[in-house]
Amino acid sequence: MEEKYLLKKINEVLILEDPIKIYFKDVDNQDEYNWEAKEISKYVFKCKSKAAMLDIVWKIFLKTFDKDIAGPKKNYEEIVEKLWNITHQ
Repeated sequence: MEEKYLLKKINEVLILEDPIKIYFKDVDNQDEYNWEAKEISKYVFKCKSKAAMLDIVWKIFLKTFDKDIAGPKKNYEEIVEKLWNITHQ
């Protein structure tokens, strides 16, 4: 999968799920999750399970936003489900 396409798809998932609630359609700030998408893209194909991917995605958000803002790991399950379908199907 081409890197540019992968980043676009990851970013689309993050905007759709908007785990931090920082995307505002009226402002169209689609770059809000660019850094997280780049970080996630480094690991998605290395993940052997959804659980491993969930750990990575959550840790990336913890690194960026801290635990209070990022929220619990379970908040990222739908993101991981969609990313897994994109990268492992």
